[in-house]
Amino acid sequence: MFSTPPTKRQRTDEDASAEATDNADGTPKSYLWFEDGNVVLQAQDTLFRVHQSVLSLHSEVFSDMFKLPLPSDDTSQPMFEQGCPLISLSDSAEDLTCLLSNIYENCKKYDYRQAMEPRHAIALFRLGNKYGIEYLQKEIIDRLKTEFPSTLAAWDRSFDGQEGDFEVSTDASWNEHERTAISNMAYEFDIQILLPAVYAELSRQDNETLWNLKQSHNLNDQLLKTCLIGKEKLSRATLRYLSTLPHADLDPTRKCSHLIWGITEALSDGVCCLDPLFELTQSVEIRTCENCYPKFVEIYEAMREVLWDRLPSFFGLPKWEELKDS
Repeated sequence: MFSTPPTKRQRTDEDASAEATDNADGTPKSYLWFEDGNVVLQAQDTLFRVHQSVLSLHSEVFSDMFKLPLPSDDTSQPMFEQGCPLISLSDSAEDLTCLLSNIYENCKKYDYRQAMEPRHAIALFRLGNKYGIEYLQKEIIDRLKTEFPSTLAAWDRSFDGQEGDFEVSTDASWNEHERTAISNMAYEFDIQILLPAVYAELSRQDNETLWNLKQSHNLNDQLLKTCLIGKEKLSRATLRYLSTLPHADLDPTRKCSHLIWGITEALSDGVCCLDPLFELTQSVEIRTCENCYPKFVEIYEAMREVLWDRLPSFFGLPKWEELKDS
C-alpha cells in the first residue's frame, strides 16, 4: 500500500551539508544562512541565520517569542552580533533544516504533487506542532490519509498500488522502521482519523512480527497493547459473523459446502479479514465450483464491509462519522 517515489530529484540533506560553511569559531553554518538575517538559530552544532519576520509569518510560537521585549540592560540573552540574537533550540539539525527549507524554499524543494519521504513528514509534523504551524500539520495529515484511509474502497486501492494526490513514500516502499515511526507519531499526537487504518495495518502482522517491531523499531508500548487487544476483538467478530451465515445456498454435492469453514480456517491461519479478496485467495488453498465462486466473493466482501464499519470500535475509537467530522 506504499507508493513509488517522485521522478524529480529533490534536494537532499547531503546537498545541504555540502553547501554549508563554518563560522569563525568553527561552528558549522547551514546552507540556510542569510547575511541580512536578524536571528541565528542553533540546533545541535549547526547555525541557521534567518529572519524574525519570516518565521513570525509562519509560526505563532516564533511570533510570540520575538514579541517579548528585552530590557535595555539585559545581558543574559546571547547575541550572535549586535541586533542579532542567538537562540539555541532542542531540535535536531536535520529536523530544523527540514522545517526551514520548507518555509524558505517551499515548492522549490517540496513538490506538493509528489510523494514525501516519511522522515521529512515526521519532522514537519512534529515541528509544526511544536511551533504552532497548523498548515504544515494539515498538509502531513492530508498526505497520510492516502496511506491510512478512512474508507474500505481507499484501503483496497492502496493494496493495488494506486496513488493519490498527497502521499508519503520512500524509494520503493516503506521499511519497517518508517512504518513504525509513522504509526508511533499518529498514536502520540492522537491523530484519530489515521488510527483505525494504522491499527488495521499492524493487525495484518502476526504477534511475533509485532513484538519484533517493538524490540527493533521502538513500537510504542501502549500502541502495541491496544493493537493486540483490538486484533483479538476483530478476530472474534470475524468468527461470529461467519458462524451466522447459512450454508444452504452452497452446492451440497461439492466441497463448496465447506466454503464457510474454509474461510474460517484461512483466517485462523493468519490471513487478515480486512485484506482484499485476492489476498485471501492467493494465501490459502480454497477452490470452489463455477456456480459457488460468486457466492464466495459475496460472503467475503460483505464481511469486510461490516467489519470495516466497526473497525474503530475494536480499538476504542469513536465511530467513523465522528472521526471524519473531527
